Amino acid sequence: MEEQFPEHMDLVSSKPLSVEEARMYLRPDEVLVQYVVEFEQSFMWIITNEVVRWKRLSLGRNLMGEQVAALRCGLDKTAWRGEGEKRCQELLKISLTHEDIENDTPLPFDTVLAYVLCDMILCNEMKLLKDATGVPKHLIIVATEPLSRLPFQTLPSELPKTSRFPQTAEEFARVKWLGLSQPITVIPSVASLRALRRDAKKSTAAKPYVGFGNPLLNGIVDGRHANTNVQIQAWTKELQSCVAPKIKQLCSWVKTRSVSGPPVKASVLQQWRPLPQTACELCAIGSLWLPPDELSREVRLGSLATEKLVKQLGAISAKTGRSQLQDYRVVHFATHGVVANEGMGLSEPGLVMTPPAEGAETDEDDGYLSASEITGLKLDADLVILSACNTASGTLRSKEALSGLARAFFYAGARAILVSHWEVYTNAAVELTTRTMGHLSSRSNSRRAEAMRSAIAGIIKDAANDNDAFRLHPSYWGAFSVVGEGWR
Repeated sequence: MEEQFPEHMDLVSSKPLSVEEARMYLRPDEVLVQYVVEFEQSFMWIITNEVVRWKRLSLGRNLMGEQVAALRCGLDKTAWRGEGEKRCQELLKISLTHEDIENDTPLPFDTVLAYVLCDMILCNEMKLLKDATGVPKHLIIVATEPLSRLPFQTLPSELPKTSRFPQTAEEFARVKWLGLSQPITVIPSVASLRALRRDAKKSTAAKPYVGFGNPLLNGIVDGRHANTNVQIQAWTKELQSCVAPKIKQLCSWVKTRSVSGPPVKASVLQQWRPLPQTACELCAIGSLWLPPDELSREVRLGSLATEKLVKQLGAISAKTGRSQLQDYRVVHFATHGVVANEGMGLSEPGLVMTPPAEGAETDEDDGYLSASEITGLKLDADLVILSACNTASGTLRSKEALSGLARAFFYAGARAILVSHWEVYTNAAVELTTRTMGHLSSRSNSRRAEAMRSAIAGIIKDAANDNDAFRLHPSYWGAFSVVGEGWR
């Protein structure tokens, strides 16, 4: 593997890096924070190019894991599924059923617990997170389990002046979220800082953007959306081009619906729920980077969003020595993401693409682009967007800070990846990614982490003006993290 991907091995390597070398790669407006979580205690290193500070934390793996699990119950609907319902009720001391959660009852996010955790692991060092004039620095985080399961932007930086479990828009709007002030990037290891600063060159790709999404799926939308199944599936099939006659009308409708998540019964890929919103997301972002005559050629929707096509584009040509995917600086997937061993007979994480006809599956195209297949692609991408569920997730048994899916894209040649931490609302994914990429396309000097911070701030501001508690909840805007080279 190291011979095949020499420029990217350090991105996921655990090779040691001295403190002095780490400081050498940091810029004046950056601070590196590394966590090591052990059974009985944990440790934190805070490094700037002027200061090095080491601290012992009072939380060990078990207690910290319980706190993170409790907060995830307030962020991730899937935490309440199956045995998780009883576990969340025990952690939060709240009687909330799975039916309540699926009916969009606001998730009980414990802002006091979130602040206490932030104060113990980071927020008591806020002076080091700002420059001499009080401007927040770019926060670069290396975190192992269980902290890697919690996006730091959802932690309050000050003790909230609200009820412990906010419900109203007014209460949520008063919380001083860390993600409002700090641009935040996650890196897999301290060694990856060296790889990103010294070894990983900026993309030489000539084309700005390519996207894949809106796979043709036959799954139904259950519960209160049951009466819209026929309409959603019809629109899914129509949204196979960014120049579809009705695309503006269709996207204005589907952006208000949340139909993400796995199928009710997952025996075959075709049973996954359709995601018409992803076509709207890809077309909206593509239009920021591409002229109209190139938009539908570079955004591969519906029947074109296949595993076979991605593999063909990502294969190295014997004639040129490059793959066609190496021609794109931004590569965007908007579909279902799958965590390994989700009880669906899948042994590794991956992305759901448009499946072939039943009985026509082959090793080259079975409709599932797995992590091992992604490592066989060849990219030259400054950014890969994984607008799907759980693309940041590893397994509870793993101590690694990076999922197998994200790791695979680093091996393939990505320098930064936009990943999600839970089963994200599809309309939230559309809004977050579109706003983030809008900041990047309109500001040539905008950093990726700053673009994400600005997107979060914009959502919170607009939602507060609209008195919209749903969009103000951190489960809506807090799902995505920038992993890798977030400062370019």
